[in-house]
Amino acid sequence: MAISTDIKNLLITSINALSSTQAVYGYRELNPTGWPCVWVVTSDLEGTFATTAENRRIYAYNVTCLWPLGEDFEKDGTPREEYAEETLADVVDQIINVIDDRAFLATINTFSSGDTVGLFLEASDAQWGEIDFQKGKAKAVQMLIRIHTDYNTTT
Repeated sequence: MAISTDIKNLLITSINALSSTQAVYGYRELNPTGWPCVWVVTSDLEGTFATTAENRRIYAYNVTCLWPLGEDFEKDGTPREEYAEETLADVVDQIINVIDDRAFLATINTFSSGDTVGLFLEASDAQWGEIDFQKGKAKAVQMLIRIHTDYNTTT
């Protein structure tokens, strides 16, 4: 399997294991079944020359966290917009914490191809906003996860 797919699947599995997420998709699901939900979508692949034996590759993924705004509810007296923001802030913190863990990069080094070494992850910025989907509007937070690797060209 392609290393970009392996890393994407690792992101999905890691985020799905969090207690704060209900559904994680590897695509933009327009009719999610659980909230908060997360979309993990491949964004970019950059490559540069590192040495005669290695190429530096940067795999990028858009991770979008969503909470619906169309339902009129209060949770423990908290208005829905405030609750959505608090919930998504917790999800974002947990995602950043799980990918910042050294075990995440160490897992990349164990992929069956054996020719890619996870070097580091860039600090992720989070952009807040709203999106439209089939059932209405959702509060959304989008992060760009960029994973730097070295690819051994001699194996």
